[in-house]
Amino acid sequence: MYCTQCGHKIDDNAAFCDQCGAATAQSGASLSGAETVAADYSASLASVADADNAGASERDTVDSHAGEADGDGGGDGSNDGADDNADSSVDIDSSAPDDDAAIGDARSGASAEPVASVAPSDSAEKPQAAESTWEAEASAEMQAEVQPNGVTPPVSEIDEIGEVAEAEVAEGVVTAPAATATATSATVTAAPVTAATAAVSPSRRMRIIIALVAVIAVVVAALFGTYQAGLWGGNAIPDPAGVSAGSKSGSSAKEVSKALSQQGFTPKVTVQFSREKSGTFLGYKNVHAGQHYRGTTVTVLSSQGPGVPKGTTGQSLSKAAAAVQDMGVPVAYKQVVVNDSKIKEGTVVASQPADGQPVTDPASGIKLAVAARGTGVSYDIIGTDKNAAQSQYGKLGFDVTLRPRFSAKNMLGKVVDSDPAPGTPAQGGALTLFYGIDASGMKDAVSIPSEPGFQDPMAAPVRGRYCNSKNDCIDFAKDSARGNAVLSSEYQGPQSDTSSHIDDLVFCDNGQSFACSDDNQSNGLFASNTGSFELLPYSTSKGFMCGNMYRPGGEGGNCIDGKWVTEDVPSAGNWSGAHIDMGPLYVYFPVGADVSKVVASGYFDKQSVADAAKSKSVDASRPFFVRRDKTQYDSTSVSIEAWDQSPFIPWSHNKPMPPVKPAPSDDTAYYLVDSASVDWDALPDVKNPPKPKNSAAADSAAKVALKAAMQQAAGQYVYGVGSHWTTKLTVNADGSFAGRYGSYSAGVDSISPDYPQGTSREGIFTGKFSSATKNADGSYTLQCDASALHLKGKPGDSRIENGMRILTVGQPEGLNGMNPCQSFTLYPKGFAVAQLTEKVRDNYWTGDEDVRNESTLSGPALNNLAGEYTTFYRSQD
Repeated sequence: MYCTQCGHKIDDNAAFCDQCGAATAQSGASLSGAETVAADYSASLASVADADNAGASERDTVDSHAGEADGDGGGDGSNDGADDNADSSVDIDSSAPDDDAAIGDARSGASAEPVASVAPSDSAEKPQAAESTWEAEASAEMQAEVQPNGVTPPVSEIDEIGEVAEAEVAEGVVTAPAATATATSATVTAAPVTAATAAVSPSRRMRIIIALVAVIAVVVAALFGTYQAGLWGGNAIPDPAGVSAGSKSGSSAKEVSKALSQQGFTPKVTVQFSREKSGTFLGYKNVHAGQHYRGTTVTVLSSQGPGVPKGTTGQSLSKAAAAVQDMGVPVAYKQVVVNDSKIKEGTVVASQPADGQPVTDPASGIKLAVAARGTGVSYDIIGTDKNAAQSQYGKLGFDVTLRPRFSAKNMLGKVVDSDPAPGTPAQGGALTLFYGIDASGMKDAVSIPSEPGFQDPMAAPVRGRYCNSKNDCIDFAKDSARGNAVLSSEYQGPQSDTSSHIDDLVFCDNGQSFACSDDNQSNGLFASNTGSFELLPYSTSKGFMCGNMYRPGGEGGNCIDGKWVTEDVPSAGNWSGAHIDMGPLYVYFPVGADVSKVVASGYFDKQSVADAAKSKSVDASRPFFVRRDKTQYDSTSVSIEAWDQSPFIPWSHNKPMPPVKPAPSDDTAYYLVDSASVDWDALPDVKNPPKPKNSAAADSAAKVALKAAMQQAAGQYVYGVGSHWTTKLTVNADGSFAGRYGSYSAGVDSISPDYPQGTSREGIFTGKFSSATKNADGSYTLQCDASALHLKGKPGDSRIENGMRILTVGQPEGLNGMNPCQSFTLYPKGFAVAQLTEKVRDNYWTGDEDVRNESTLSGPALNNLAGEYTTFYRSQD
């Protein structure tokens, strides 16, 4: 006898094949009732599947597997019968004590029993074993098979049969390894189901699935919780929104850095220019909030406020404009004369502030100088040999004078600046060329011998912008009222009723208007032969304070209770309320100055020298100065009972000046970064200036800014209070304005019998502000629309009202204060007076009110940036 499964020859009486374990016909008589039920159950399921077409797609899949098992290489025709009656099997693990054990076995892939198959009774083919547990399970659940009587039982009966079979399997009733059942048209060979395909009730299966889903959910939640807690996957980058909860101005870089430290990171702060307030957190570099980061160092981007990014100069206008347009300050594009063929037209050759420097005056904002061909002092004169430049411009009709100025080492002997300024259109005339010098020419550069033993000082050679490593900058600028005098941008002297040059920088106590004797220099660096010297405001080198008023000397009166009294005063020596304060002191080192010698002399504080030694040394290839820091001193003011010399100046005759703090280092030095001046007001505007990248969004933002600005600006303003002339202005919330200029005269030429009350010159005008930009300091820059500015009436027309002649005047008089109609700065109500420029503060008065005595503005104010006298409008509200 041969095995119907594998074809192996076996004994005629064998119940099972000793090769594959399949049941033979000899074992059919021992089919137990449970096996019969299981076989019937399998056949019933097959009949239901045959009657139900809803599972067609799954049957097709099973059929394909069945076809592979039934096929014997005989071609498609030989498999037709097998496809119509595909194998059906139900594997039952009779040894499993319960469902849980069966499931456990299924996970281990156990299968110890042969598979029963169903085939037509007249088939001559060898039955094939199921190829896999999956196939056996699929056959048992999905393949069609007829019942012995050819009738498919009702669904209710099938369910009942299934429940009985499941119960018997669970109770271990089925024990026979295999059996064969014979039906009318088919032979059913039943085999115990493997553990992987053990019959499990649908409800129990669903409970198992739910349990598994719940377990997975718990595991996922645990993983997520520990991930968020940073127990694995790295620590989370802090969300700046959470760091700055409750803050109106957003997160600060300092706060975010602190949060990073608390998370175990090492913050590294990098500053960059932006429209945001200095110190504002701008974002992270290469990471984002909420990210789990395995690294240790995180770069924090901090705003430095508005400025000109490094590398802007030298770029095309479009690229340079894109770098500065979003800084939140006004941007102007000016055309400068450049005739060097190596420099393309349209290239940005200069900027204010200088390349890589911050904006110091938000109202004036940023200016870019753009190269254009033309006639004048070409900007590319900078860096040319002084003698060659003198010869070149002499041939062009200029009267050239050479003057020295301290410069970087690479600019010695070369032109560093000019007057008229480089890039200015001009047709001949006087031209001064400033060329670079070092410490070897210091004494000749800053003074002119006026008579034996005296020096007439000049601070002009130090002009330029100086900045430290933190981009804190100080300008040494020309005093337009005093020739060679220089002013420090950080210093505004006290009020004085006797002196007009108290802010000028000097290097001796006689000041720039007098010659400095050699005796006055004996204790100063000027006479030390180190190439260095001191500069300080005149008011701090000579004089004293009586109350809050500066006095240059003690002649003609006495200070009593902080007031200067000239009559009926007690004798000198009984002063009260008089004091001398420490002021700014700049220790200047040109290129080539002997810094080490000055440090070794004890000029600087010992501890400061020790601290400086820990830092990087100064860059001796550039001129620099060290600024005395008042905050490092215990005492910065002394009371006096009579006029006396300041103890805080280097050439004091009373006692040595306290050692200067800090000492020179790369951290404390203010280096010269820009000495070339550009006369921005003399330059024409660039035609067709670039528009922002997103012009539509920019226009929308401009409208919002204009609306916000005008809501604060709306009101009444006045300029020039007095009986002679005033300009009154009314600004409306929509940006429009109307004003009247009036000037009264009652002189001989202004009266007659027809108008005995005199003459009033009148200009009535209307106009509008077309745009506004909010600045970093809270002020607004308003653009006056010149095309909308109109004067009413015809100049020269007159009328008589109440005995006074009203004479209509034209431009520019009739637009006094509004001319030119360009940029205005709006300072809103509550603006800090300390943030106003010196000229604005000095012009903010109306006879009985002086803003210098207030801490904030009581109402909004307007400042005409281009006005000849820095026109200022004060609210009358």
